[in-house]
Amino acid sequence: MGYQIVALDIDGTVLDGKGQIPSYFRPMSGMLSDMGIHVVFCTGRRWKIALKAIKEVSNTQSVIVCSGGALIKDLKNHYTLHSLPVPLHMVDKVAALYRENGLVPFFLRECELDKQALLISHSDKEKAEKMGYVRKNRSDIEYCKGEIDNFCNSLLEIYTVDKKNKILEVAGQFDDELSEQVRVTALNQPIHGDDHWALEVHGPKTTKWNALELLMEEWNIKDNQVVAIGDDVNDIPMLKKAGISFAMANAVPEAKEAAGHITDSNDNNGVLCALKRIFPELRDLELIY
Repeated sequence: MGYQIVALDIDGTVLDGKGQIPSYFRPMSGMLSDMGIHVVFCTGRRWKIALKAIKEVSNTQSVIVCSGGALIKDLKNHYTLHSLPVPLHMVDKVAALYRENGLVPFFLRECELDKQALLISHSDKEKAEKMGYVRKNRSDIEYCKGEIDNFCNSLLEIYTVDKKNKILEVAGQFDDELSEQVRVTALNQPIHGDDHWALEVHGPKTTKWNALELLMEEWNIKDNQVVAIGDDVNDIPMLKKAGISFAMANAVPEAKEAAGHITDSNDNNGVLCALKRIFPELRDLELIY
């Protein structure tokens, strides 16, 4: 049996350099669906922001992996299929480590689209209000008095955003102190501002690949039947373990090293170029679109 899942990162992969979905994507995904292939978006974005990014094509897909693998949602009905939260006993320890390093922890919860997904402790409000990221995301933020776990008993992610040098300076400490109990990832996040990076803490088993494995088990699909395409460090597990994988030409060096192949950039139809190498049915697509 051939490939049954096409797993696609969003930012830097599906979206072009202007943050737009290329015109070929809808007909391409429709053709793959007609062939019985699952197209699964796999993104680090939170659910609400991910849905906005793919709203043009969301009706052509069935499932999306969000928050780096912490949440799997049904795109048609917005049901939660799976979640992999941060262990509750680690929440205070993680938050304290952020604060010790002068960083504001953001607590991402699973919630309905009309509710605020980002929680910030009231004790961090003064510092948070000075952050451009907070001003940009104000409509999705709730300030909480007291312990965060009084407001939410299931946190998908604890993260912060700051300048690259600051994030890289503390990432090693987070990894040394927390890596056996949670998963720590530092990655570039240009959508948050120039030279801004994110430092993310997830549950210990939270990766895009582990989320895909939950779907693969339900759909009776094997590792070697998965195609994975991505561009950043949070794509590395799926790039390493998929049956065939491609890093974008604009990918970070670590992603290129993990992938089996390199395709063109996100500004030059890299996803389509990769998939045309695998699925002959797609080879005439660019002649139409």
